[in-house]
Amino acid sequence: MLLEACLGMSIDAPNKRIILEQPFLPPVISQLWVRRLEVGSASVDLHFERKDHAVRVEIMEKRGDVEVLVRWPR
Repeated sequence: MLLEACLGMSIDAPNKRIILEQPFLPPVISQLWVRRLEVGSASVDLHFERKDHAVRVEIMEKRGDVEVLVRWPR
């Protein structure tokens, strides 16, 4: 649950979607990998990297039909 809160992660399984709402990494964690995050029969590998006050999200590998949405404030 702590990881979900930091990454603002929610799973919308019926729509095959992973939502990351304003992802955040604490100062002691500069990088984080999430491997084989499953949504139905699909999965995705994600890499998070903190640069100054922002977090970069990269989809490393996607297997099957899943969408990853990253939302930032305007």
